[in-house]
Formats: sequence, C-alpha cells, structure tokens
Amino acid sequence: MLMLTNVLNFSAENATNYLLLVGLIADLIGIIALKYLTGKNDYITVGIKFGIRFLLYVVAFISNNLTICFIAMTWSILISTAYENIVSAPYINRVLNEYQMIFTNIHYIIGLIGTSIGLYFAGIMYNKGIPYILGLSALIMIFQISIAYYLIYLRKKLKEEK
Repeated sequence: MLMLTNVLNFSAENATNYLLLVGLIADLIGIIALKYLTGKNDYITVGIKFGIRFLLYVVAFISNNLTICFIAMTWSILISTAYENIVSAPYINRVLNEYQMIFTNIHYIIGLIGTSIGLYFAGIMYNKGIPYILGLSALIMIFQISIAYYLIYLRKKLKEEK
C-alpha cells in the first residue's frame, strides 16, 4: 500500500480498489489454474508460479522502471494463489491425519516468520526504491525456487521407489 500511494502516486482509494480487484482476480486465476491449467510436469508449474515472478523482479531491478515494477508486483499478486495444489498440498497430504493440524499450524507459523523477515528487509530497502526491494526479493527467490524444485525431486523419487 505504501509503495502504491507514496511511490506510484495512487490515491488511498485507488490503491485500495486496485488491491481488492487484483486480489479477486488472483482468486479467479487460482481457481482456473487448479481446474484447467495445472500441467503434468510440476517443474514447469513451479517455473510458471515462481520463475516468471523471478524474471520480472530481475528485469524491474535492472531497468529501474516503475512501470515494470508495477507489472512485477501485479503479477506476483495475480499468481499468488495459483498452483497451491503443487506447491503446498502434496506435502500437507503426506502427513498422517492426526498430525495434519500440527503440520498446518507449523506451516502457517513458518509462513508468518518468512513474511515478517521479508517485510523487515523490504523496510530496509524502502528508501532505496521499489526496484531494490524487488532485486532483493529476486535473490531470496533463488533459494525458494531451489527448495521447491528439490522437494518435487524428492517427491518423484519417493513415488518411483514405491
């Protein structure tokens, strides 16, 4: 919200409407992706979810262009709920039923901690500008994408062993 109002000169009303609209569209994209656009190759699916975001962040950082930054931020929100069936669900479903609540809580706590750390770093980079926030995010995403690909590899390897 701060970036939209302070840097991109949105009014508070327009920024709120933008976030609400993009959030609703993101939910629709998530439903459509779940129903129609989930491919058989999980590596490609993770590449769509995180790889395109990574590339947009890098381009936004290198170009230092606020329009590209706005597009990168919008893409991130739009794709945020898509492909959760590939990114989270397979791991939650592997946990025995009696431990799923604990696992889900721990998953949620780790997500909150990650969000908090991300906001801390975004706050540090805020004075440098949106491109620098996205550049730092791209660096962190290298780790995130690597872990996602490794988890897919482990899941497929386990499936082959059965």
